[in-house]
Amino acid sequence: MNRADSITKDTVDAIVRLGEMALSFGRVMRATYHEDGLRKESDTDHTVMLGLVALAFAERHAKHLDQGKIAEYIFIHDLPEVYAGDVVTARALTKEEKKIKDTQEREALLRIRNELDAELPWVGNTIEEYETLSTPEARFVKVVDKVMPKIAHLLNAGKTLEELGIGQEELCALHEDQWSTLSGSYGHDQNAALALHKALSHAIHQGLYGIPIPKDCELSLETIDAIIRLGKLALMFARVNRVTCHPDGVTPESDTDHTVMLGLVACAFAERFAPELDRGRVAEFALVHDLVEVYAGDTPTGHILSDADHASMEEREAEALARIRNEFDAELPWLGETIDAYERRDTPEARFVKVVDKALPKITNILNGGVTIKSQKHDAVTRKEFLSYQRSKLAGSYGEDQPTAMALLEALGEKMVQEIFT
Repeated sequence: MNRADSITKDTVDAIVRLGEMALSFGRVMRATYHEDGLRKESDTDHTVMLGLVALAFAERHAKHLDQGKIAEYIFIHDLPEVYAGDVVTARALTKEEKKIKDTQEREALLRIRNELDAELPWVGNTIEEYETLSTPEARFVKVVDKVMPKIAHLLNAGKTLEELGIGQEELCALHEDQWSTLSGSYGHDQNAALALHKALSHAIHQGLYGIPIPKDCELSLETIDAIIRLGKLALMFARVNRVTCHPDGVTPESDTDHTVMLGLVACAFAERFAPELDRGRVAEFALVHDLVEVYAGDTPTGHILSDADHASMEEREAEALARIRNEFDAELPWLGETIDAYERRDTPEARFVKVVDKALPKITNILNGGVTIKSQKHDAVTRKEFLSYQRSKLAGSYGEDQPTAMALLEALGEKMVQEIFT
């Protein structure tokens, strides 16, 4: 039987549930702030920043690691927080606090597995694999994850540290203790990640307290600067809003919310229905697929674009990619190279991600009751007309060799029309 024919109602419902989980994940707020010191970083913001930094850094400094596996771990590394919440770890947790955190996250994983395992087992299996830290890629991600708050502290001038009452002396001691703990546990074989941790600790001390970065720092000043700028780019990306909304029908979906949803849905769906694809590459492409929008802005495509609109979008996105490459190619070339590889769509993984990307607005429309499409004066007739146009256009281009992704697109479109207009 064709795998596209085996996509059932239960599969589609599970995909929608996973999309809802991704949006809930985007509403989990962390203690850290954006540069303005006003907007808090969400779990989806953090996930995208971690993904971009970890993969760009690994490509240059940890070439022995599997980039694709890193990318898969990125999307699920904090997902239990959708039920367990985020725990502030700026200071070391007590044994009791750690016990409570571990219990809450185990219960959250069980809940995720109970909801998704029957149709989308990749999610729970990958979280479980990551949590065991049994692979060097998992350990690498875990160490680099500890670096992300340092980037945020630098960008927001220490706002969170100030709120927590952590001053220079305590911060220096905390960084030393954290580095010692990591190097003696899951970071024992992660020299590159530990070097990044130490370098960013030095960068904080310089940025906040004027203490020069030691001359014997393992990473160059150019690399440290590029990593910080990439963190800033990720948070800028998080402030690009789409026309689609969260289930409340009011909160706009951010580009980081959308990116995390795409990574989760594409990987979970591919594992069952397109196993011939390189799932790690799918994850990498999902992570960067819209990054040019940080400079080009989002272009709503839930309607038929005119030739002029399409040309304008392509021009703006080409200029944005050129700008990203100019800013990062010297130190972190993975970024521009991966965006470029995705945009060429000359691999089945890129084409698969592109089709699944077109399916995601249907999930958000289902979850928010069609707020966006109703505001655009669509009804069942006009929406069906657009879906027919979209299917025909994709089937004649990058969706031609992606039957399972096209089947998902169609199934979600049918569910959307049925639930919103009947």
